[in-house]
Amino acid sequence: MLGALEVVDEDGVVPLGGRRQRSLLAVLLLRANKVVSSDSLIDDLWADHPPATAQHTLHAYVSRLRKVLHERAGGEQVLLSYPDGYLLRVQFGQLDLDRFERLAEEGRRALHTDAVREAAAICREALVLWRGPALADLRYESFARVDVERLEEQRLGVLEDRIQADLQLGQHAALVAELERLVAEHPLREGLREELMLALYRSGRRAEALAAYRSARRYLVEECGLEPGKSLQLLHRAMLDQDQNLDLQPAERAVVPAAAAGDQRRAREPANSAHPGGAGGAAPPPNQTPPGTPATGAGFGRTNRRRWLLAGAAGVAAAVTLGVVAVSDSRSEPTLPGSAVHANAVLAVDPGNAKLLRQADTGGRPGGITYGFGRLWVTDSANGRVLVMDPATLRLEDQIPVGRTPTNIAATANGIWVIDPGSGTVSEIAATSDTIVASISVGTSPSAIAAGSGGLWVTDASSGMLTRIDPESAKIGDTIFVGQPLTDVTVGLGAVWVTSASSGQLIEVDPRRDQVTRAVGIGNGAASVRVLDGSVWVANPPDDTVSRFEPDSGRISKVDIPDPTAVAVSAGRLWVTDGTQCALSRVDPKTGRSSQLIVLGNPPTAIVGAGADVAVITGSAPNTHRGGTLRVVAGAGVDSIDPGAAYSLNDWQLLSMTNDGLLAYSRADPAGTATLVPDLAISLPVVDEAGRRFTFTLRRGLRYSDGTPISPARLSTRTGARIPGRNRTLAARRSAGGCPEVRPGPRSLPPGQRRDR
Repeated sequence: MLGALEVVDEDGVVPLGGRRQRSLLAVLLLRANKVVSSDSLIDDLWADHPPATAQHTLHAYVSRLRKVLHERAGGEQVLLSYPDGYLLRVQFGQLDLDRFERLAEEGRRALHTDAVREAAAICREALVLWRGPALADLRYESFARVDVERLEEQRLGVLEDRIQADLQLGQHAALVAELERLVAEHPLREGLREELMLALYRSGRRAEALAAYRSARRYLVEECGLEPGKSLQLLHRAMLDQDQNLDLQPAERAVVPAAAAGDQRRAREPANSAHPGGAGGAAPPPNQTPPGTPATGAGFGRTNRRRWLLAGAAGVAAAVTLGVVAVSDSRSEPTLPGSAVHANAVLAVDPGNAKLLRQADTGGRPGGITYGFGRLWVTDSANGRVLVMDPATLRLEDQIPVGRTPTNIAATANGIWVIDPGSGTVSEIAATSDTIVASISVGTSPSAIAAGSGGLWVTDASSGMLTRIDPESAKIGDTIFVGQPLTDVTVGLGAVWVTSASSGQLIEVDPRRDQVTRAVGIGNGAASVRVLDGSVWVANPPDDTVSRFEPDSGRISKVDIPDPTAVAVSAGRLWVTDGTQCALSRVDPKTGRSSQLIVLGNPPTAIVGAGADVAVITGSAPNTHRGGTLRVVAGAGVDSIDPGAAYSLNDWQLLSMTNDGLLAYSRADPAGTATLVPDLAISLPVVDEAGRRFTFTLRRGLRYSDGTPISPARLSTRTGARIPGRNRTLAARRSAGGCPEVRPGPRSLPPGQRRDR
């Protein structure tokens, strides 16, 4: 069973017949020495679609199997019939699964009793029994899936035991390559990551060991919204402190060199094994420590973990405390006052002490930021490029031309992916060469991008399409119509989460079926979204809140933060940018409490966790540009550029490029159609029952050209009146600095009309 299903005797392999007859034998073996009902066997063989002759066909399969097994068992009856089913009699030791489970238990017991060399040998003997994935030829049958996953989990447990024994025998250098492969195959298994960190550390590759922790943490946070477990965190802290208990103790060193041990392993394992050392198989759930095992540093091996703890609980506590101090002391460089923060800059923030460490000007207009391959990647939409920066110094390492107006950006294991709404494309940058290696046309207005759940996910701001891209092949895998303009996207908790600012909804998409499974009203202007601590967090700038959605219960709670323009996850906390007060806040996911940490001289617009720091990009403060002159050069047919006087089609085509209204028409709709979307308003208006009163809620930060804030009392409205040759409208002229400045219509009102409050 530990491979393709086979029955072997002294004459060789026994022929078992077709797929369903083999499936019948597998089901009986999985429930050996137990009566299995006919109904249960029919369900296992045909699932929900049994033929009308299923009972008769089952009897035929049993008869054929009984004949084959009877002949090979020397006339002994092994497949027995009962009134309600069948039983397959199996002696202990006849099944490779029985021998594997017995050896697994013996190896685990030897490891717990410090018989390390014996444990390593027993675990290798157990793993040699595997000829490939469990039930390799039947693993995708419905009856086999649960058992296959269970058996693969057992195999991985024995594999971890063997590696832990090898680590204690001093074979760390020989284990690195194997562990790197296993971590790539099973990224959620923290025990393997701990073993890799320790193997690297003991091999003198300490920087790589710390980088392995950062990679583990980034993956767990992005994919699951979870911080690494306590065991992984303590191992990381001990490495930062260079704790001597991490070093291999003299008594633990192997008598035989690692190379000899490797030769011994190769001699015992089949040369043609598809999974040497028991590697491969389906990704298991996160590592679970056996009862009674101390939850510290699985990479030490279970025996070594106890030895490390016996150094003294006080010593462990001191190591952790001193580690924090050491990190804090190592960040003793001068810090920046918030007032010194430049516009259009990249900032490095120490998340532990909430201090601004350094900044670097971009020389353009940064739009998006991500961290990957040990570097920061920042889009510059003004100059059509991606800036590559060293996160430790913010030194510019490279500039990569990308499209027209690159905005959002994401990192995958393959490379860096950049959205360019100007050309409607997503481009891949090879991190090793800093060159564009692929460019894909995606929708009409790609707006946000995120990686996870086996794909790269791109939202469209106008068509309501969510596109999945295969990062391996750089091809579009599928498109999902969500039905409304999409704003942001993230991946976690087994789902893809998208927001729609126009509808105020958080939408859940099942990545396995590529279908929308839930839509939740989360708040006005639903924008930036991230996953943390088992919840989905959404910024609602018009509401001055960040919403927390708990998928399991459907509960929604709110955290008050003014104008939250972006959210990010780093250091186990939610980081929120405040566009109005130009501040950076932090939310504790356990308590839901927020604290404003840093007030900046310019508004933060995007944020990302970058190694030990948090990286932030800034925009321009609202008061950096007021007023100015707009000069228009046009041919015949333009009557006026005054929204209050313009009336011809040519006028309005021009004004649509320079002015905003409460509402606007979607530019992405097909010819001959028109869809109203919010512009200065945050949503379509609320209409009273009579259909005569329309209530709009304006976006925050609207001002007159002299900088005076707009208030409802200062606005004049007109309904139902028409002045020949002229349109009286509320409009907002876009200034050169990009900030909308509202210009009111006439203040005089016809008799009988009054101003709304």
